[in-house]
Amino acid sequence: MRIKPSLPSSGTVAILYAIWLATPRISVGVESVPRDSFNFSGLDRYVTRLAEISEGSEAALFYREKNSYKGISSLKKLKYLKARQVNQGFLDEICDIENLELLSLSIISVHDLSPLLRLKKLRVLRLQAVHRVQDFSHLSSHAGLEGLYIEHARNLTTLDFLSDSTKLTRLGVEGSMYTPQKIATLRPLSKLRSLEALFLTSVQLADKRLDYLSACKALVELTCARFAPKENFEELSRLMPGLKCQWFDKYEV
Repeated sequence: MRIKPSLPSSGTVAILYAIWLATPRISVGVESVPRDSFNFSGLDRYVTRLAEISEGSEAALFYREKNSYKGISSLKKLKYLKARQVNQGFLDEICDIENLELLSLSIISVHDLSPLLRLKKLRVLRLQAVHRVQDFSHLSSHAGLEGLYIEHARNLTTLDFLSDSTKLTRLGVEGSMYTPQKIATLRPLSKLRSLEALFLTSVQLADKRLDYLSACKALVELTCARFAPKENFEELSRLMPGLKCQWFDKYEV
């Protein structure tokens, strides 16, 4: 899989757009959705009423207003969903849509992510603006996840929960435009032997070592902040000559 290293803007939205440009599309009836994209062709706005989503829809954009989400679990054919203003009740009902394959949640006020384990067909998950979650370990227990993107998670400071996510091929952990994600170390990622693409923009590292990533033999793309000294990027380049990273050749800006 080849992923464009140049991004149109910062943040996970840009990452997903880059993947959209680089990956083949899969047919979803009248929609056309690439493997990791949440830019659904034909859907240009969020709806707040379930009546605006047809019963046979396979893709939807939904914005919760109070209890307007109730009944969304009846949309059994949904495979691709973007949802905003996600509280615990909304998440619980989303996780009864058993055919979901791609799920994007933003402005998240839930405290428990364990309902996601009920989505056995889920392949790609995006979490944006996660305010209350303390425990992310449930994500590593999901056997089917291939792509995971987490942006602006207030209580996330360690990647230890990812050490068992050996099937992940694409991972993004990022802060917001104005608040970088503070991460202790990349060491837990050394166990992700299937990882092909890693996105760490708007991240601050306490442990500046990058050589942990050399254990990720499948890794071919690293898009990240300039969060380590030049010599650390040079060392990683020597250890992984096949890896593409914007800082290997142009560290000075």
